[in-house]
Amino acid sequence: KFSVNSSTSGIDCEEIKTVIQKGQIICYYCGHIHDFQSQKYLEDKSYLMLVSGDLFVDPGPCLNILARYINDPLNEDYVNCSFIPEPEKNRCAVVATRVIRTGEELFVSYGDGFWAQKSIRGTVYSAP
Repeated sequence: KFSVNSSTSGIDCEEIKTVIQKGQIICYYCGHIHDFQSQKYLEDKSYLMLVSGDLFVDPGPCLNILARYINDPLNEDYVNCSFIPEPEKNRCAVVATRVIRTGEELFVSYGDGFWAQKSIRGTVYSAP
């Protein structure tokens, strides 16, 4: 079971009976499908992801897509999952890059390309 953490707007692993194993698919990053032309007309591209070639997905308007809540810690030490493109299924799998224990927040690196397009820098996560 996963829940959205109200203080970070990220995803926490809660009440799972076993840990998430390295290599396990956690969820999918999917949503409205766009190509290069159609994505140009989106007002909000905050969640837009290039899956492959000319295929983009946008879970922004789809509040039920859990993967849209995964934060970038801006600290590679805390990254515990990655996006694996599945263009034939119009999505990316979110895959654990290490064992994830109950109560941990899911973190993925958005990549330098994402942050280069932003006028502000995100908050660097560090352990409490």
